[in-house]
Amino acid sequence: MLKQLKRRTYLLWTVILLIVPLPPAAALGGSFLRLSVWSLALYCGICAYTWMLAGVYLATKPVWIERRIGLPEMYFIHGGIGSFSLLAMSFHAFNLSSDGVTKLSGGFAFYLFGILFIYSVLFFGGRTAMRVQALKRFRQRAQRHLKHEISVWIHRLNLLAVLAVSVHVTTIGYIIEKNNGLFALVFYSYTGFVLLSYLFYVISRKKKVMRARVRKVSMIDEKATQLVLEGSSSSLRYRTGDFVFVSFPEYKELREPHPFSIGNLPGSGTLVLTVNGVGDFTHKVSELREGSQAVISQGYGILHDIVATLEDKDRLVFITGGAGVVPLLSLVQEFVDRDTLFLYTVQKDREFIGKDILEEMEKRKNFRVLLQKGRFSEEQLQKEVPLGQEFVYILAGTAEMNLSYQRYLKKKGVSSERIYFEEFYF
Repeated sequence: MLKQLKRRTYLLWTVILLIVPLPPAAALGGSFLRLSVWSLALYCGICAYTWMLAGVYLATKPVWIERRIGLPEMYFIHGGIGSFSLLAMSFHAFNLSSDGVTKLSGGFAFYLFGILFIYSVLFFGGRTAMRVQALKRFRQRAQRHLKHEISVWIHRLNLLAVLAVSVHVTTIGYIIEKNNGLFALVFYSYTGFVLLSYLFYVISRKKKVMRARVRKVSMIDEKATQLVLEGSSSSLRYRTGDFVFVSFPEYKELREPHPFSIGNLPGSGTLVLTVNGVGDFTHKVSELREGSQAVISQGYGILHDIVATLEDKDRLVFITGGAGVVPLLSLVQEFVDRDTLFLYTVQKDREFIGKDILEEMEKRKNFRVLLQKGRFSEEQLQKEVPLGQEFVYILAGTAEMNLSYQRYLKKKGVSSERIYFEEFYF
């Protein structure tokens, strides 16, 4: 499964970056094949726009892609193609001239997209921010005041940038009239497909939801809140390891969906969610009243598939921290026959989540758990973490934690095809 996951991810990168721009470029005939700055700038404009459209499409979280590579990887690709789009757009803008509405709409799209890109890097660039200490500190401070609802609407401004580019291209008579309108046909087909997909996503999101009630709200520690949501067992159909997007329409600050992992076995008609209060949305969750309405999306995630498709000889090593433990708690309760080592840390002022479940699981001969307050040192990892081709390592925590443990494992010779990490940025 992990080998297939890597291949699917590389394939998606290839399709988006290389194949998707080809039809509109080919529709221009030989224009983009001339060896000149003009033709290269024209091709960069096509690439930038098609990559923008790909980003909008990925924002709809298409299940047929997400269930094959995972939502965290989709988000990473989304950010990556945003970077390539901005670079291509910059080359296009600085090497081609225009005037009138064409210039105005193109410039508007360029600067709007640039601002949105910088905003995303500062506040949501998980892997990037964790590598740059200044960005990391800035984001940690800013997230205390960043409104989740406002952030969601800011991201939707990407649609405005797409529409501005559409106006920009439409007003270029030479481009639209070239080749008997073939380019126009391809261009508007691309644009229409993505915008209709987004519209369908918005409409279907309201239909493909499960409605539940808050049955219980309890505090694990000063920051972590555990929610028990209750609905009909027929509607609450999820897999272990999944996460869902949850909103609470009766509360103004909690109406935009937010992702949370499921910590219990499915099929009981209840969902157990643990919310780490680090942002404005998650802080407000602790104020929910029992009986409040909850709206729950379909399940997302590939952790279940990864564990379910392992070979009989494979042994699991879970390394997790904080609220990253939640999806793993449901997994270990289902796959009880799998040999498992479970390493779990929390900050020194925090409480362990699901400690009772792990202690019960440890009574089994094939399950060993290590709990610790504070990150495992490299000496501890050398002592406790086994190495070998029969082990599969699943990391679930913050981007910083995952990167740290991933570097350790790779330094010890573990192949990247034996490592999967689920990131929790908030």
